[in-house]
Amino acid sequence: MPNDGKRTQLLLRPYGVQTYLQPRYPELVEDYRTTVEAFNTVVRNEALDAESLALLLTHAQHRSSIVRGESADLLGRLADVFASAREAITSMLAARAVTVRASAMTALARHQLSPLHAVLLPRALNDRSHRIRATAAQNVCGRGLVDLLPALERATQAESHEQTREFMTTQLALATHGYIVTPSDDGTSVWVTCRAGSGTTSSSFEAGEDWETRGQAFLSRNAQAADTRIPESFPD
Repeated sequence: MPNDGKRTQLLLRPYGVQTYLQPRYPELVEDYRTTVEAFNTVVRNEALDAESLALLLTHAQHRSSIVRGESADLLGRLADVFASAREAITSMLAARAVTVRASAMTALARHQLSPLHAVLLPRALNDRSHRIRATAAQNVCGRGLVDLLPALERATQAESHEQTREFMTTQLALATHGYIVTPSDDGTSVWVTCRAGSGTTSSSFEAGEDWETRGQAFLSRNAQAADTRIPESFPD
């Protein structure tokens, strides 16, 4: 299928084959190479043909997480350019196998921000797998998708898996405020975590009269998210 007017960077060679795969996992070399070669063919031809797409989809379900992850990542890159790749990711998220749905999330994370995120992330927040739900929450927070905060809040309230609910609660706070403050169990220190780019960064401060000042300075230095609001004082 022809592209929709955008280009993606050509991946010139399968990195790490000689230094990592060949010595450790020689049985994966051929599948890894063909995955990368399929991507290169698509980029050179500026067209995502059915054969290349089928190979990438097959390898996104590979028994090896190395090949599976690479294929999903490349699908995400192609989704920046080709509507058929975006349609494939949509189909993957509806698959019965959780490994395939996880590959869809890998591809979505690699794909540049587009309307596809607004369609698929709410579905993923309600996935059967708590791991997929947690990944979706992380994507909403990391991408700063404020329009999806109501969906994330509903999913967090409905979450039945305790560790996932705690994780989603943190992601919701980070997405809403840009930072979160977590006291240590013994009350001797405080962790301040903030969104920084597409991820997070944290620092610990000893509890005391000036920890808020130091915490605010940490946020000023590290909070790369444009919507992070530096507080005049932290909540108790």
